[in-house]
Amino acid sequence: MKQYDIEKTEKITKTKAVFVTLLVHFCLLYGLFYMNRDKVQDIFPSFVIEWVNGDTTEETVASHTNRP
Repeated sequence: MKQYDIEKTEKITKTKAVFVTLLVHFCLLYGLFYMNRDKVQDIFPSFVIEWVNGDTTEETVASHTNRP
């Protein structure tokens, strides 16, 4: 008679569930970007775009080449 290893079966089931979940989420995200490829800026809110761009107006501090 063959032994039924429930722990091994649970591990395989969990691995499949994680893989399928990641696959579905990546497909949905790719679909979102594919459908809006010409207007990507409309997908993200303005605060996210500002956060990604960061501070673009950084002032330079005195350098060693411009000493008095």
